[in-house]
Amino acid sequence: MDKINTTAKEEAIDFFCKKRNPNTHKGNYGRVYIIAGSPGMTGAASFCAKAALRAGCGLVYIMTKKASLPIYEVLVPEAVKKTICGNDYDFFVPEDVDEIIDNIVDASCVVLGPGLGNNHKTAQFVRRFVKKYNVSGLSMIPLILDADALNSYTGKRQELSLNLPHNSILTPHVMEASRISGDEVTQINENRALFTDRMARELKTIFVLKGNKTLISNGEVLYVNDSGNAGMATAGSGDVLCGIIAGFIATDYGNVSLFDCVRFGVYIHGYCGDLAAIRYGQRFITAPYIIEQLGEIDNGKI
Repeated sequence: MDKINTTAKEEAIDFFCKKRNPNTHKGNYGRVYIIAGSPGMTGAASFCAKAALRAGCGLVYIMTKKASLPIYEVLVPEAVKKTICGNDYDFFVPEDVDEIIDNIVDASCVVLGPGLGNNHKTAQFVRRFVKKYNVSGLSMIPLILDADALNSYTGKRQELSLNLPHNSILTPHVMEASRISGDEVTQINENRALFTDRMARELKTIFVLKGNKTLISNGEVLYVNDSGNAGMATAGSGDVLCGIIAGFIATDYGNVSLFDCVRFGVYIHGYCGDLAAIRYGQRFITAPYIIEQLGEIDNGKI
């Protein structure tokens, strides 16, 4: 790590606000598949889906168990729902992996983790899914691991390292980072930049360490993010970040690098939080307000 870079506001906004070709349709703007949510935590998948759509993704699919389907139909009517029906569990279990893999078609990005819950069967599901994803025809499709997907690897860093697909993005906060790395929170916070860079290199992934001045590294380049504010420390904010990054990957990966999709996603997420703080005040920010502000970013190029 030679230096720490910063994403310029103008660079990120130019990326977000570029004009679209009028001769296009929703299929030209990618497909995001979201494997997330559980009873009591359907908001996580919903925020992720809405953010991906507002970030520009053409089609979003929510993988769901039967019990949660009616909730998603109300919360996110824009998303396509794929119901996993192979058993009677109302949360994801290892037996669901094959059915989910078979239902991921023409994906641009897959999100795994928000609101899955900490049930031990769900943790087994996550680890089996990642392992199978890595050896399937999906392995080159970017996979974002967040929240409970990361918690599923508590104390299992070597297993994560062995099975993590090539184009993976990990988005932990410091507690999740501690669980997967084995490092104490105090150790991580002593030098967050070195920790982020080391984890990206060791896991051969894009590592996003969330928090004040979120850090993004691919093991070769390290960026510190200077957008965002303390009002974004609110339930659902991380789910929104996942959705924005996934949406940018769906619409722009190939035109820009995967790493740039991630760092722009981090910046725009924080910038939306700053706009929400101006409009509502930091104390009153909630996840929907962050999503709402995606529609307020306009540098005159739309």
